[in-house]
Amino acid sequence: IFSVQLDEDKLKERIESLFNTSSIQKKIKIEEDNCNLDKNNCIGLLTGPIFSTNYIIGKELSTSIAVSGVNNINILSKVTKGTKDNYNTMNSGENAAFGIFQADIIKELLINNKTREFNTKNKTSIICQLYTSEFHIFSNKINKTIFDLNDKLISIGEADNNSQETAKIFFKELGVKIKNYIIEISITDALVNTLCGRSDALFIVDAKPSTIFQLLYKLKEESVYRNLTNEFHFIPISEENFNSLTEKYKDCYKKSQISYQDYKWLDDKFVVPTIAVKSFMFGFNFDRYNSEYGLNRCRQLNIIFDHVRKNINTFNHPKWKELIIDHQDLNLNWININFNKCIFSYY
Repeated sequence: IFSVQLDEDKLKERIESLFNTSSIQKKIKIEEDNCNLDKNNCIGLLTGPIFSTNYIIGKELSTSIAVSGVNNINILSKVTKGTKDNYNTMNSGENAAFGIFQADIIKELLINNKTREFNTKNKTSIICQLYTSEFHIFSNKINKTIFDLNDKLISIGEADNNSQETAKIFFKELGVKIKNYIIEISITDALVNTLCGRSDALFIVDAKPSTIFQLLYKLKEESVYRNLTNEFHFIPISEENFNSLTEKYKDCYKKSQISYQDYKWLDDKFVVPTIAVKSFMFGFNFDRYNSEYGLNRCRQLNIIFDHVRKNINTFNHPKWKELIIDHQDLNLNWININFNKCIFSYY
């Protein structure tokens, strides 16, 4: 628990003001209204929570397309809970032509037969492999290893998000029995709960640098929060931890690390080993529909990813460099999902 008493309400208010949540939400509403006025040219991209790198990546793509003026295409980058939400939305009839899917959650669905749509309904398929998203296990330094979280309380933000799904897979794989996962209204609530000792750790899966943890550096610049992170760290996920994962999930993950280069409030002398999970861009199979609408959407997807290939070096976020564009460079034997035919001529 933080040694100096924190005013939780003021801390939450300050974090939300730094994150500028209300302003972002207003912009999203305007974008949605504009999309509804031009439904033929507006195409929905399902991303993730408002704080996530997935959402930032989606916004960068939509901005790049808008600036280039490619065929008047307007990408609406949509805030979602994550992979399960994206899949259900893409199959609901909503304007959601493509979206970001996390590999381990797809694998979990397939293993447990919770959904057969990937193979039987054939509505969605892979466009390309994106980037990896790091495990951030933010905790008081009292908890030094993964196993110190046994019988502890873990904050994971909103219900049914990627972090919640991955946390359950990960801790089960390592044999760590979490006492309870705390569901919060927002990620800021989850961060405040952890800082104030109401939960033992915050588990977030997000491609580094994650906005929510970058905010801590801004807080430390203020006198009242100068020592805020002194008693906190990211719990390392060792090579031994990684090797303990069963074969059914190893294809989904890779080793990674977190350091001062990612978050300036960390000690610059240490590098924290962690795990990162692969993600993919999935697209709706519009080629199945012999209609003007289906052909138009298929053409739009093709144009968008032709633009990505030609302009990959112009995007700002460093995670764009991890994209695997060409199908022949992918090993997807473990997932058994087809490639999106709308993109064939692009490849």
